[in-house]
Amino acid sequence: MADLSPRTDITDRIRGEIKEDHIVLTLHGKSIGHIPFDAACVHMDQGFQVDDQRIFRVDDPNIPQPSQYVDNCEEGWC
Repeated sequence: MADLSPRTDITDRIRGEIKEDHIVLTLHGKSIGHIPFDAACVHMDQGFQVDDQRIFRVDDPNIPQPSQYVDNCEEGWC
């Protein structure tokens, strides 16, 4: 790599937000670049899927999901 002006490594401060066909890279909320996003090339861990450029968590149907965030609020202790 060519010698450049002094620089600061900001890698650990960069965030990415998935859009339809790319990932927008941001630093402190300001866009600084993008990466093309091809869902066909994404490898997901068990329990997660990519479908139609969207990322999903796959819930286990054998684990009951709460019907609401807090139960028994009508008893006044929430």
